[in-house]
Amino acid sequence: VFSQLKVLSLRECRSLTICPDFTGMPHLEELHFQACYALTELHPSIWGLTSLQVLDLTQCSKITALPSQPSDSQPLKQPLLGRLKVLNLSCYKLTTCPDFSCMPYIEELDFGSCANMTELHPSIWNLKRLARLSLRGCHSLEEGFEQVWQLASLEKLGISFCYRITFPSRDSSSLNQLLGKLKILHLPHCWNLTISPNFMGMPHLEELDFDGCVLLKELDPSIGHLKRLTHLSLESCRSLKELPVEVWQLTSLEELDLSMCYRITALPSQLKQPMLGKLKVMNLCSCKNLTICPDFTCMPQMEKLDFSYCEELTELDPSIGHLKSLTYLSLKKCKSLKALPKEVWQLTSIKMLELNGCYQLTTFPLFSDSKSLDSVDSMPLKLPLLDKVKVLSLDNCQNLLTSPDFTRIPHLEKLDFKACGNMTELHPSIGRLESLTHLNLSGCGSLKELPEEAWQLTSLENLYLRHCCKFATLPSQLGNSGRLKQLFLDGTIITALPESMRHLKQLKHLSLNECRLLKEIPEGIRSCISLETLSAGNCVSLASFPNVLGDLRSLWNLNLSGTAIEELPSSIHSLPEFRELSITGCKRLKFLPQLPRSVHRLEAKNCVSLASFTNVLGDLRSLRYLDLSWTATEELSSSIHSPTRLTQLSIIGCKRLKFLPQLPHSLRRVYAADCDEMEEIADVSKAIELRELDLTGCQKLVDVPGVEQLRRLKKLKLGGCRSLSNSFKKRVQ
Repeated sequence: VFSQLKVLSLRECRSLTICPDFTGMPHLEELHFQACYALTELHPSIWGLTSLQVLDLTQCSKITALPSQPSDSQPLKQPLLGRLKVLNLSCYKLTTCPDFSCMPYIEELDFGSCANMTELHPSIWNLKRLARLSLRGCHSLEEGFEQVWQLASLEKLGISFCYRITFPSRDSSSLNQLLGKLKILHLPHCWNLTISPNFMGMPHLEELDFDGCVLLKELDPSIGHLKRLTHLSLESCRSLKELPVEVWQLTSLEELDLSMCYRITALPSQLKQPMLGKLKVMNLCSCKNLTICPDFTCMPQMEKLDFSYCEELTELDPSIGHLKSLTYLSLKKCKSLKALPKEVWQLTSIKMLELNGCYQLTTFPLFSDSKSLDSVDSMPLKLPLLDKVKVLSLDNCQNLLTSPDFTRIPHLEKLDFKACGNMTELHPSIGRLESLTHLNLSGCGSLKELPEEAWQLTSLENLYLRHCCKFATLPSQLGNSGRLKQLFLDGTIITALPESMRHLKQLKHLSLNECRLLKEIPEGIRSCISLETLSAGNCVSLASFPNVLGDLRSLWNLNLSGTAIEELPSSIHSLPEFRELSITGCKRLKFLPQLPRSVHRLEAKNCVSLASFTNVLGDLRSLRYLDLSWTATEELSSSIHSPTRLTQLSIIGCKRLKFLPQLPHSLRRVYAADCDEMEEIADVSKAIELRELDLTGCQKLVDVPGVEQLRRLKKLKLGGCRSLSNSFKKRVQ
């Protein structure tokens, strides 16, 4: 039937246990068994597939070996699998490497994740056409690897996570003039490697990766002969103390990664010629002992430079001004950096500058040294410098005293001063940032106000003033920020919001948490028609809320926890998208109005004056989470059975509650501990999804009818339930 079949794919047949007999498929060229997790072996007839070119057994996790080859005293005219080019044996339980004598023309061979295979078959050296070999994750492999160095056609070799592999000694002839076609060598996490190979026999190498070789102590100087090398990665080579000076001869190098090379203190002294003229990316992130910044003169094409977490770096070399193509510079957490050279003004292509956590940075030419600008390439002061910078991040620069004059960085889109606790003011030139969409001043504890010009930022979308504990007033000009979408004022000392709020038609999120002096919300908020979330948690002076909620048709989340409100606006009922209400700790609140049917979550914990919910719960068909703990409620009406999606009910500490009515089928968790007066619970057997029931400390409770029928119940807590009847105890034993 299948005599003409060329491709057979059984990918992800996860229950397949028996391999088909291939006798009737003599012309098969491709055979795919990827992710056949239950398959334990291949049918021996596979050796008869003389036309087979691709065999893929990726993730056949139960296969331990290929079937035994047929024994035949007669010499074969051609190998059994003589046309096989691609063999993928990424099988976790594979223990035996096949004999490759019968498949000499393989071009691609993958043993990825064969963690139990201890040796390579010696016949691997016969694979004269092998171009790609992966031994990734062969943790146990330690023998036969020397044969790999005989593979003269190899172009890509991946031996990552081969913990036991080491290289031949550098004076060994096994590497000389071999691997001459190798272009990619990946060696990540080969933990036993202490020295690199001699690279003389790999002149065409383009990518070299030693990531995570934690015992690697040195690179062979012959690395300088790799004239085609474009990528060199030494991330987390924690024993590496220095690079050989020959790295400066890598004239094709485009990317150099030295991140987390903790022992490197400096790059080697430069050779005059040739230069790293094509280097575009240099990553020195977390080189914690790096004290000397390299001279950048020989790297004119640099585009991305990362010094983040170089905690001992005290200064940047002035030659950084030569990097005319640099678009990204990160100095994040350079804790010892005290100043930047004035040459940063020459970085005319820079788009992102990160100075987060530069604790000792108090100022730099960008901020205040206007006289020094005259000497920078004799640029006229009228010309904008750094005019391509879009992101300037200075958060956690705790000793920063002044903000920059923004005249020279006119195209900023994102500006971050978070936790600059000593900064007292923003420069008035901030009003010129016509493209600014994001301004973060959270944690600027010394900042009392924004300059009037700041309210001219017509493109501003996100304004963060969280925990600006001296910030007292929002001006009427706030209404000028018509594109504002997010406004965070948490922890400020404002007493009111301006009526001009009504102009913020695009405002989606307003956060006022911990504004303890805030006394009222203006009625003008009704015009914020895009508002989705309003959070005023712990605004302890807020005693009322205007009855305008019904106009906020997009509102879905309202948090008034810890406020002094006595009632909620009745118009809340008309909100079509409303889903979450938090009134936790509203101790003066005595009743709830009718809520929208769309409510998913209601948190009313510690509303100690709130006594009745009988008129509220019945209509909340979408309710999923309900917390009435420590309220004054005396009863839960039978309507609590109505929310058919309710999954969690908390009534902890409801001291007056005597009876718990029938629970909905959907409920998974009930927390009813310390309900001192609770005497009776309705039959719970219909709460078939219940996983957890906590009745700890319900001293008067006599019975929990139906609990023994709850097949999915995992936790039942009855500690301190002193009045439980003997009949109940017998039922649950």
